[in-house]
Amino acid sequence: MNARELRTPLLAVRDLAVHFDAPHSASGVARAVDGVGFEVGEGEVLALFGESGSGKSVTARAILGLVERPGRLVAGSIRFAGRELVGLAESDYRRVRGREIALVFQDPAAALNPVLTLGEQLCEAPRAHLGLTAAAARERATALLGELGFDGDSGWLARFPHQLSGGQRQRAALAQALLCEPKLVLADEPTTALDPTLVATVVELLRRRASERGTGVLWITHDLRVARSIASRAVVLYAGRVVETGPLAELSRSPRHPYTRALFDARPSATRRGSPLLAPQGSAGDPSAWPSGCRFHPRCPFADAACAAIEPALARGVACHHPLAEAGR
Repeated sequence: MNARELRTPLLAVRDLAVHFDAPHSASGVARAVDGVGFEVGEGEVLALFGESGSGKSVTARAILGLVERPGRLVAGSIRFAGRELVGLAESDYRRVRGREIALVFQDPAAALNPVLTLGEQLCEAPRAHLGLTAAAARERATALLGELGFDGDSGWLARFPHQLSGGQRQRAALAQALLCEPKLVLADEPTTALDPTLVATVVELLRRRASERGTGVLWITHDLRVARSIASRAVVLYAGRVVETGPLAELSRSPRHPYTRALFDARPSATRRGSPLLAPQGSAGDPSAWPSGCRFHPRCPFADAACAAIEPALARGVACHHPLAEAGR
């Protein structure tokens, strides 16, 4: 057992299941997240990969108790700093959100109120959670915006969200999440609207917070290139389940699950200029009617009868009856 395994993880998710009512389907329920588990340690950046609809964002919302009807958390455990969050009273959850765990929304419009100035929105949490004065909160917000590529002018705080560019709104939403120095940051595609220079700025800021302050980061992304610059480990989701997990460098070099290989092969490559992107055929399917057996088997070129009949368990970091490395593929 290594040193990492001996430490209590900052975040431990076990057998998480989040379902949504689907009254027009035969089953009546959409199993968006269906038995997901992973850990994030102090000072660690964990990348969460998967196609749209794989359950990444729903998992992040479940961690913060933000799943609303028609969704519901039906099973699992979410332990943060040794404390169970499942079943926590809403009043207690409000003390956790923003102060101890922060969520950076993929769409900054979900985080920023269009009728309030940036200053009103950024300074609210530090004043409420940290007891800062209005002046101290504004100074703190201005300094953090400066780290994220805004100039040092506090005039930014007087602007409304519509007066900012898409990239500025994205960085403002990240600043809003970081102002109270949370122990855990759930970053849902935090660099989608940014140019490469600003991506590097955001990555360096979060990497520095992880290494210097022990902040844990769950980095939800489609972008392998950016993830490799910040994350040490990765979890790959497919159809609401974990299909592979391990060191990110190892997964990108030698993936063992066919879906992981397909996901990484679909990224643009300088060596395939002018060629169409490689992508698995078909789609992940309907969460109210997942296929039997391995949920990837209808799209997998290596599937056999066992894959269609028996759902593989996650063993040695991969949920596959015929891991690619072992099969010599």
